[in-house]
Amino acid sequence: MKRVINILATTLCAAVLFSCTHEYSFKTNAYVLMDETSFSVKEDAGLVLVPVSAYNSESLTGTVYFNVIDDTAVEGVDFTVEPADGVLHFDGNDTEYIQINVIDHPGVLTGNLKFSLELSAINGEISQFGGVTEASFEIKDNDVVVDWDYVAGTWSAQDYDGGSPDGGLYTITVTKKSETALVLNNLYGGKNDIAGTIEFDKEANTATITFEPNQLVWSSEQYGGPMYLLGYNFERGGWYTNTPAVALVTSGGITVQKYTFLMSGSYEGYIWTSNGITTVMTKN
Repeated sequence: MKRVINILATTLCAAVLFSCTHEYSFKTNAYVLMDETSFSVKEDAGLVLVPVSAYNSESLTGTVYFNVIDDTAVEGVDFTVEPADGVLHFDGNDTEYIQINVIDHPGVLTGNLKFSLELSAINGEISQFGGVTEASFEIKDNDVVVDWDYVAGTWSAQDYDGGSPDGGLYTITVTKKSETALVLNNLYGGKNDIAGTIEFDKEANTATITFEPNQLVWSSEQYGGPMYLLGYNFERGGWYTNTPAVALVTSGGITVQKYTFLMSGSYEGYIWTSNGITTVMTKN
């Protein structure tokens, strides 16, 4: 009996030793996904690579199909795609790329354009998606609304916080003199030209016009004779003869800075109200 027990004990130990030395391995299924969910590039970006990656694929093979979904951007007009057949081949490689060739439209106002890419099907040894299967794509327009075609021309103006010399609406004309200089006629209904310089900010889609001070705007016996233009110095808290007047240009119009000041020849100033004056212009 003792011998039988010893044999059983020996067999049990051997079984335990076998189970302790046996190695177990776990394998995760291979899958494919898009590494990024959104792209935003300028229209002159040229070639943009959209990565699509396979994970746990080792030496496995698979075929992934993708679709292009037009929105405001149209394939063949605003961009092209490679591979043109919409097929990516994985053969032990970890990452393939959808190539987007962005088509530039210089000088053409298109606005920002959008489309999207979608992984639509998969087959082969790599047979499943990893969750992220769609990416949005935005092409940002380099041609902003605020340019010379927008700035030059006639505008309807209204002076707020007190009205205008002629009352109500009146017309202003902006004439381009050079790439950085202009003439504005009839500010405040004064029927005179005042010269200014302009600086465009394409990123912000704005421009700033600066009018040198002491330019004759209009003459009126009612308000003390010739009236000259001054800007308000916010740092010093007043009007000074060396402070330019400023106007901001946006896609919504031109706004002459509040507190722009008219000064008579005897340095007796006239402002429309205690709050100053804002002139807003809209393009005709």
